[in-house]
Amino acid sequence: MVTKTFDPWRKELWPDPWELIGSGSFCPSAQGLGMFYSLVLCKIDCELMLAIIDENPRLLVILPGKKLLNYYDGEVLDIDEAKMQILQTWAPSDLANLVKV
Repeated sequence: MVTKTFDPWRKELWPDPWELIGSGSFCPSAQGLGMFYSLVLCKIDCELMLAIIDENPRLLVILPGKKLLNYYDGEVLDIDEAKMQILQTWAPSDLANLVKV
């Protein structure tokens, strides 16, 4: 059983990168959000995606070439191989209030 670090449905309550690190707890969505923050701060092209996987919401990262991070721990997956329902995607500019770049 995994305890959620934050509610992936409520973007307005998502922690910024420093709050995320400070909390020290990383549920699957927090891992995806942390990956996204890290890539954006390094100026690596990516998007954040909210998807349903096995009936659970999860934040994932989309890289160029339709590559997906945070579907499986420590692996990169082609987005076409993923079994999920995509609900929403965000570009870094959509989350500029959280990621100060």
